[in-house]
Amino acid sequence: MIMERSSAKEFDLTEPINEPSTSQITESSSSTKTNSEITAENPIIKQKLKEINPFYLPHEFRSLPNTFDPKDFKFPSSYGENTNQEDRLLAYADNFRRQYSNRFPDRTPLFLTPKNELDVRKFVCTAIRPTKLPFAELHDASGVASFVADFLDISPLLPCNELPQRLMSPSTLLSLQVGTCFDYTTLICSLLIGVGYNAYVVSGYATRECCLKDESRKECPILVEKPKEVEMYQPPPVRKYQVKPMKEFVSKYEMSMKMRELIDLKEAEERKTKEERERKDKEEEPLPDPLYGLRVHSWILILPGSRDVKETCFIEPFTGEIVTIKTKMYLGIEAVWNDKNFWVNLQDCRNGIGDMRYDLNNLEDWEFLLPFDFMTEEQLSKLDSRSHLAEIPVSWTLPITLTNVQYDQRYPNYQKNVIYNRVRLTKYSPYSQKTNLITKITIYNDRDLKDPFEEREYFDNRKDKLLSRITDLKKGWIKESFDHGRMKDQLKEHSYFINGSGVDDTRIMEFYPKLRIDGLLKRERNGAVMKEWYENRDDRLIYRETHYGRTVRKFGPPEIVQRESVNEPKTTTTSYKMIEIVKERFSRNPDISADEDIEERLFDIIGGKYHLKYHIADDCIFPCRREFNKPIVSGDARQIIELQSDTHTVFHPKLNPPCKTNAQIYQMLLELIELEKNVKDFVRTSETEVKNILDLRASEESSPELEIGLWDTLRNGEMHKLRIELENHAKLELRHKRERDLDYLTPYLNMLDLDEDKLTLEDAKALCNVCESDLQQRLFRQAAKLQTKYDAEKKDFLQKQKKFELDQKNLTTDEEEVYLKYCHDTLVRLNTLENLIKKHTETTPEKISSLQKKLRSDPRLAHVFENTAQEKITTWNLT
Repeated sequence: MIMERSSAKEFDLTEPINEPSTSQITESSSSTKTNSEITAENPIIKQKLKEINPFYLPHEFRSLPNTFDPKDFKFPSSYGENTNQEDRLLAYADNFRRQYSNRFPDRTPLFLTPKNELDVRKFVCTAIRPTKLPFAELHDASGVASFVADFLDISPLLPCNELPQRLMSPSTLLSLQVGTCFDYTTLICSLLIGVGYNAYVVSGYATRECCLKDESRKECPILVEKPKEVEMYQPPPVRKYQVKPMKEFVSKYEMSMKMRELIDLKEAEERKTKEERERKDKEEEPLPDPLYGLRVHSWILILPGSRDVKETCFIEPFTGEIVTIKTKMYLGIEAVWNDKNFWVNLQDCRNGIGDMRYDLNNLEDWEFLLPFDFMTEEQLSKLDSRSHLAEIPVSWTLPITLTNVQYDQRYPNYQKNVIYNRVRLTKYSPYSQKTNLITKITIYNDRDLKDPFEEREYFDNRKDKLLSRITDLKKGWIKESFDHGRMKDQLKEHSYFINGSGVDDTRIMEFYPKLRIDGLLKRERNGAVMKEWYENRDDRLIYRETHYGRTVRKFGPPEIVQRESVNEPKTTTTSYKMIEIVKERFSRNPDISADEDIEERLFDIIGGKYHLKYHIADDCIFPCRREFNKPIVSGDARQIIELQSDTHTVFHPKLNPPCKTNAQIYQMLLELIELEKNVKDFVRTSETEVKNILDLRASEESSPELEIGLWDTLRNGEMHKLRIELENHAKLELRHKRERDLDYLTPYLNMLDLDEDKLTLEDAKALCNVCESDLQQRLFRQAAKLQTKYDAEKKDFLQKQKKFELDQKNLTTDEEEVYLKYCHDTLVRLNTLENLIKKHTETTPEKISSLQKKLRSDPRLAHVFENTAQEKITTWNLT
């Protein structure tokens, strides 16, 4: 038996409903329930009573119009009437339906001849119009499915267990942007067949979630992280001679026990997580569907054999997903069709469609409606007339067209909302939002979507290069990401608190170091500490850490401020934090010894000390260290800094280290004093840069500017206007050039300085003589050129022929073949040149005569020769 429908079946709400994965719910609906539990006040019973109604919808959907005005939609006559061929096909389909009903009385009637927009019956295959649209995305199956799912809104079937009475044409569907699942699949199938896919529309049954596009239990695909490829550890190859590793004095028993404890803890944690997940899944498991297996749905079937499709697959029209044929969302198939034929499924679907076969040529599994695809030429030739057999006529629908504006709009009303598991996804059309927000994701802690904890926003085509903004709604922490191209700061990421708008507030900034002169990689501010990371610097600086102290307020000159039409002076103040400690780290410089290569440099500004730590040498286990006591610097250029006995201390790990002279130590002290000033300037420069970035970001967010491509003619009005002007100018120049090229007299008129409107008989004769003389000279030059080339070719051939006769006895076989090939090619060229000379000689008088006739018939010369028609025409002889 094939999947049967029984609309008169009574559902006992006190018994479990036969639906997969509802074993946990059957206990609550078993016969042990009390009378109070199965009353109408029970919310579960209420929900079941609602869903047993085929007209029930969980929320509001867009509805289709009941009628269509032909004037508004400009339907052609094919929408309102049928041709003789279509009537014959409808009669053939009705006959097929009667035979099918007699053979399978318990099965659903076939979706063969639905009504169109004007309530005219049409054969379902003729609604498919294969089309290839001029958009690269719509030349691939995934792109077509994704675009149609985004571009349209769904209108669920009502009642959900019956086939629709109307099937819209794809062109009407694109104009309304709302349709049923059958409208979706008709459009998708038209586009897929148009680009070469072996696609079919499927009529069958699906789950409640599939028919209503309920994705509230699916994970958001944008948030699903792809598993990272883990490289397996490969032990190094064992060498024949190698140093034995040192013995590890560790108890193997203790280590194994510790590993066992860690494994037990991990397993317990995984078990707890699994139990918690199962508990949540049990609590959130949906109620059984009273109409399970009866909900009508339509989707797309793609068979292999074209466009490098190797496996059979389905396309869900509402979501645009490509799913395997083993999916559990589809429960049964009644029929499939394309633009050429209709096939009825003869396989049993009571246990799902996982084991179905999709060879449409197998008559045991599928029954076709039109036999032409399965009849040989010999069988067709035996038929006296094919008029009694129906053929698929040309599609009655309007051509499928999609303008650039429609394609760019992408979503109905420029946005689309999708609810996933604890996630709300909102997609916006490009340039529809002031900030050019294209995707917004809100993540919740509950399924009711009332407790949000994270918000993600994605942007595109912004001048500030903002790509995304992730906000932790609980902590108030924001993380912004930027693309390359911020010329002022090369900012890559910016993380901060919502209320932290000051320079001293906690924030993290990451940059593109290769695009910055200073090689800054990251800057982090946390309270009174600022940390900076660098790379690829000439001075090998990789890290700088600054500690701040108390805040100092500095009063500036007064400013005149206007208050209530009265100018009052106001004292300005600027505050800054004292720099107490600055620590710098450097990478290893292999060109100098480790004892001279500074690894860490610390400026203790408050304590008045300088600390230097050098890199560890290969033969040492401790680094060399130096400490300087900073002398009091008055700032006077005449001050002489003296080196005291306690000014410098050093620790060296070697027994006999090289000692520095007092002059060298004194020079190091002076350099450190100068470096301290430079470091302070660098720190203040960093603070200024942070302030400038914050001011710039505030300005960018208050009035965001968008980037528009040069070739985006929909929005770049100036470039569009300029392009049209350039095209018109190019067309005008081309027309003028063609006119100049066609006007053969203009060069001669200019040469003789004649006015074409005031030509006399003598001027006309002179003009004709010049034109004819010029043509004669050109023809003579062509003849001379051909004759010269012919003579040179012939002379060269005779010389090589004479040389061959002299050296013939000493030539090898290969050399003879080369000579014979040369002779053949030369004779061909000589013959060609001889024919050209002959043709040129024959056509020369014709060309001269043609020019004479053209000159006589030229409007500018014809009126001059009217009074001298009897004058003898000069003849030319070519000798």
